[in-house]
Amino acid sequence: MTPVSAPEELVVPRAWARPDVLAASVCMNLLALALPIAILQVYDRILPNAAYETLAVFVSALIVVALIDGAIGYARNFILARCGARFEYRTDMAAIRAALRADLACFESVPHGAQLERFQSIQALREFYHGPAMMLVVELPFVVLFLALIWRFSGTMVLIPLAMIGVFLAISMFFGNQLRAAIETKGDHHERRQNFIIECLRGMHTVKALAMEQQMLRRYERLQGNSADSVCELARINSIVNGLATTFSQAIMVCFVSIGSINVVNGTLSVGALAAGTMLAGRVLQPTLRALSFWTFRQSIADKEAKVRALLALPREHAGAATMSGTLAGHITLREVSFRYGEDMPWILQGVDLDIQPGESVSLEGANGAGKSTLINLIMGFVTPQQGEILIDGADIGTYEPNALREQIALIPQDGVLFHGSLLENMTLFREGEYVSDAVALARKLGLDDTILKLPEGLDTLATGDLSQAIPNGFAQRLVMVRALAGRPRVIIFDDANPGFDDRNDRYLQDLLGELKRDHTLIVVSHRPSLQRICERHYRLADGRLSTTDAVPARPIASARECAA
Repeated sequence: MTPVSAPEELVVPRAWARPDVLAASVCMNLLALALPIAILQVYDRILPNAAYETLAVFVSALIVVALIDGAIGYARNFILARCGARFEYRTDMAAIRAALRADLACFESVPHGAQLERFQSIQALREFYHGPAMMLVVELPFVVLFLALIWRFSGTMVLIPLAMIGVFLAISMFFGNQLRAAIETKGDHHERRQNFIIECLRGMHTVKALAMEQQMLRRYERLQGNSADSVCELARINSIVNGLATTFSQAIMVCFVSIGSINVVNGTLSVGALAAGTMLAGRVLQPTLRALSFWTFRQSIADKEAKVRALLALPREHAGAATMSGTLAGHITLREVSFRYGEDMPWILQGVDLDIQPGESVSLEGANGAGKSTLINLIMGFVTPQQGEILIDGADIGTYEPNALREQIALIPQDGVLFHGSLLENMTLFREGEYVSDAVALARKLGLDDTILKLPEGLDTLATGDLSQAIPNGFAQRLVMVRALAGRPRVIIFDDANPGFDDRNDRYLQDLLGELKRDHTLIVVSHRPSLQRICERHYRLADGRLSTTDAVPARPIASARECAA
């Protein structure tokens, strides 16, 4: 199976370029000129002439302008929010689709924390491209208009905001490079810490069994310390930049008012022009400050985009063109199959030959790390052999559509996962109809019915939350078995999935597998003689080679129901 590139692509949103958003932004910036112009008229014409009626008109007009500006701003924000929600929905769906269709080996080669960070990056892109930052693209051209009006009202005093902006940008560029490096460092430390948390939570039983709490605590302390240091450094640089922004914002106003006041005293500038120019100078600096934030934040957004693109570009499983003409017969053939996980890695399997006829049952045993799970992954089509071929009902496994094939091959893994939902939903995998009746029947055969009936909500009991902490491993594994078998598969692969079973539950399992082997192809990976006795042929995997072993002597065993009686 040769993975192919996923067709999903990241479409960078351009909501700011929508005609309605552009029109709203232009109107809002033009309406922002109303107050400076009104101030100019009030100081230069209305107050000297005591034109109170004109003042009332101006005040009324400013109130109307403020209401219109607020309405337009609300409409623009609503449009951007809708576009952002649509972008996040579509990108999230594309991302989860890419992850679910990805080649398993490629997907698992990336730590879970890194994959989670990729998904979280979608929200950051939505906030950036549909927030105030992108409105800067529309507002920056109006800086030229504001400067032109300052020149019109105040003449050469326009040089004051220009000079201040130039100095501020020069200083900010220096800190901008430091800020970008700090953002990257913080992201790296955050990803390492997140990976550790996920690994620790998944292996909590191992941590406690080996009394590793103190070692894990010391390791997390170092990771958290590095993360805290990077956050502190980022906050320090941000505080410097924000402090500079505040300082320059005040400095531009002080300089403009100070120099303008001298011009007013000298008679070269009117009071109204000074007031209007001061307000416009403040308006000029605001987009400039946001431009700096945009530039620095854009550095981290570029990294977020790269992560989302990497998620969407996960290599896909090869989907064969062959369709299922019905149910599988269950004939599995491996011919000279060899596999290893990398060119410079040792061979896990070498020249493995195996032929399992429809309805036949075989057992497989071997030491830890012998390659049993790898052999199962090959039969499931999760990985591809470097040499040899795998045939299902006489056709190469790569010619089948993966989902259609796996619907008829049930894999019962060592460590099953319970999803958020009720016990019944976990047993049916949220399917309805015949799956429900099959799941209930299988639960009864595995002895789950007695336990479920004792629960207050029965099958509707949630398998997550507080209950998930109290569910015994054997109970959870039987739920997983029911889920795998409820789809009426033709091939059943049991991968040592009963480590937490007591003798009674083990007999339930023996009874069920003994019943299923009559009309199913059955592969049992287990070292337990009680399960090996169920099978007709027996194999051992060692040093990458598959060899036959002697049959396990039969021993009469009472059924679980008889023992319970």
